[in-house]
Amino acid sequence: LDEPPGIVSGWRNWYNRWHGDPGDPVSVILTSDPLANNHSPEDVWLDRSDRHYKECFPGKVHAICNLEKYSFDKLPTNHKRNIRKSSDLEVSVVTSQEEAVRLVIAVYPDLILKHGITGITAYNEEQLKLLVTTPGAVVFKTTLDGNICGVSLFYVEGDRVYYHLGPQTALGYERQSMFQTMHVALEFFKNLGLDRCLLGGI
Repeated sequence: LDEPPGIVSGWRNWYNRWHGDPGDPVSVILTSDPLANNHSPEDVWLDRSDRHYKECFPGKVHAICNLEKYSFDKLPTNHKRNIRKSSDLEVSVVTSQEEAVRLVIAVYPDLILKHGITGITAYNEEQLKLLVTTPGAVVFKTTLDGNICGVSLFYVEGDRVYYHLGPQTALGYERQSMFQTMHVALEFFKNLGLDRCLLGGI
């Protein structure tokens, strides 16, 4: 299937299309949506008898932010302290898709080095471009005196927001820029009237 990354609705239709592919798939990974309003039988449908699906197991516990209730005053003390310490950082939405692609490609190698990422999650430039140009993508950049501290990629789907990745430079790690970035991003999505944000696995 030649589709961009994102949310797949209607598992059964997707399954039927996949099995109609003349190729021979090596593997497929399916995850349910932690922010789905409800899980119908079709949402979580999985045919264990099929030879392609031999393993099915629980994934991570996810952190979810209720954007309507998000408030700086309700944050843990250490979070508020780190946000105040990084208040001199400038966080803004990247409105140019071309600039967003350039920034993510430029900063992502720092994430690979920092965490020793290897294998399929060590995205190449084409994969990063696909991630950034997927419909619903929103990219924030964080800078200090014009120097890039990091970028953060989110996806918006309806009234839901999904945090995907947030590579930072050495300056960003030094200044703990993600605290300021995440705070500004959550306020931004809250002001858009969106409902919940998936912050990732714990």
